[in-house]
Amino acid sequence: MIEETALILNCEGEYADIETKPQSSCGGCASSGVCGSGVFSKIFGKRKTVVRVVNSIKAKPGDQVVIGLQESSLSRVSVIFYIVPLVSMILVALLGQEIAIKLGYLSPDPFAILGGGIGLFFGLWLVRLFAKTVQQDPRYQPVMLRFATSEKVVFDTKPKLPA
Repeated sequence: MIEETALILNCEGEYADIETKPQSSCGGCASSGVCGSGVFSKIFGKRKTVVRVVNSIKAKPGDQVVIGLQESSLSRVSVIFYIVPLVSMILVALLGQEIAIKLGYLSPDPFAILGGGIGLFFGLWLVRLFAKTVQQDPRYQPVMLRFATSEKVVFDTKPKLPA
């Protein structure tokens, strides 16, 4: 399960609006200023996301909680969101190229480019339909797991010399 800390903004009945602030994957790295991921993180900032989840632990506004999402659900959705538009773009581009060849055009490239654009649009439309169908599916919803602890674990980094 993938876990993230979130802040409770508002509670309405059995639901709570939570705010998450994703962390950069290399925020603490020594080379974060020169690598691509660190640079993009600085350019685009750390956007906050507001999500509505079932308030299963009866948290109140201002509480920090840990939410979780099944890894298999995230993987499945990621594959669909990335692969479907890409595959449809390639297939319709190839179809456009074949149509141009069958019609006898000397250069099938404009047809392939047009087909790729149409295929990408169609793939994104399919992804949007999929997103609407899984929006209420509990398998794809984050769940509130527990209250976040405010304790910080401190490690003693000074070497101990023998007495």
